[in-house]
Amino acid sequence: MAAVGTNELKAMQYLAEEFNKKNLSGVKSGVIGIDNKLSPQEMSSAVVC
Repeated sequence: MAAVGTNELKAMQYLAEEFNKKNLSGVKSGVIGIDNKLSPQEMSSAVVC
């Protein structure tokens, strides 16, 4: 993962942690980093809902 992608991933993970601290409903959210190497085929196989 490139340096820019790493920074964005860490920022999104931080925001998810802050959201979880303030979320009163008890529902937790999270961010998972997936390196698709800019390949649509790899991205479609990596997406999990």
